[in-house]
Amino acid sequence: MKKQLLITSFRYPPENYPRAFRTGELVEEFLRRGYEIDLFIPDVVDFDVYKEERAVNYYLIESNRKSVKDIHNNDRISSLQSVKKSLRAVLSKSFRYIFGSNINEVQYGFRLYKELKKNIYNKQYDMIISIGLPFYVHLATSLYINKYKQIGTKICDYGDPFYYNPAFKKMFFLKVLENWVIKHFDYISIPTAKSINYYTPYKQENRIKVIPQGFNFNKEYNNSYKKNDITTFGYAGVFYKTIRNPDFLFEFLSSLNLDFRFIIFTRLSDPFVQELIQKYNSKLGEKLIVNNFIPRDNLINEMIKMDFLINLENEKSNQVPSKVIDYTLSKRPILSINKDNFNENEFLDFLNGKYDKAIKIKIEDYDIKNVVNQFEQLL
Repeated sequence: MKKQLLITSFRYPPENYPRAFRTGELVEEFLRRGYEIDLFIPDVVDFDVYKEERAVNYYLIESNRKSVKDIHNNDRISSLQSVKKSLRAVLSKSFRYIFGSNINEVQYGFRLYKELKKNIYNKQYDMIISIGLPFYVHLATSLYINKYKQIGTKICDYGDPFYYNPAFKKMFFLKVLENWVIKHFDYISIPTAKSINYYTPYKQENRIKVIPQGFNFNKEYNNSYKKNDITTFGYAGVFYKTIRNPDFLFEFLSSLNLDFRFIIFTRLSDPFVQELIQKYNSKLGEKLIVNNFIPRDNLINEMIKMDFLINLENEKSNQVPSKVIDYTLSKRPILSINKDNFNENEFLDFLNGKYDKAIKIKIEDYDIKNVVNQFEQLL
């Protein structure tokens, strides 16, 4: 008899987010191992893609989000849209302080719980994996677990911390709520040991499992790197004003009397990114090239062409961006920096083709087969 698995998530491929990769890769590997899966995901996914015969029951939750296509095409905004966006940002900041998430994420959590009750009220699962953030996926799943007395292995999978995330302040009651939610799960899974201390207020350390982001490494990429005539380096990921602010790097690059190309892939619709572009476009000119996010496979192929790559660490150093795995697959040297540890001489060495300080990643740790092995050990 097939093992029964429930997975809940706010992201799913082809969305270009680490939590989408997490969900999609877990689903595919568990399917390869013969599980039957009930999968609750947002309605931005093109359901036609998943109509082939598979041991998956798809439940699409209303998310109030744009389609994936619309999101990828939203590179530019008008002046009027910019004003409206600024007003929304003020309201959004207040809402986020109170609830720790935006309104769509909160609403998604309650809709998810409603759909869980409606569709799977009479099932028991061998394993339940709730994939967050947002935290409200965990809240909905915990309410379901509590109501229907699920006795299988229950895991809440975090990418980033919720209440203890230093990116922004939150009301204290969210700590109490998170504690109540986590009590309904047997384990917390997190992608890096660096963030364990953010979860020990909720669970004993032996109930906190470090299970990294996983990918199928069977896919091969054309690693035909050729040294660029003009030194070219890249960064892929989001920026945060508080914990992952690149000002120090841009200021240093602006001071150099050298020719280079710094290619960035990020979320162009983000107000902080727009602020950075406006500030440094005039200083760096053609040396700075900023692109919107592109699909993961395309991104890896673009990174293969670069001389080296930049990993911009969070200042609190409690999270490891999943893009580092993609960096490693590109087989290009990686310089990992933050505001506190930035060494100008080391950066100049990289610009001159000296990569002694490149970080080393144990890539086999991120093989989806090894990752799912760790989940199965919890059964």
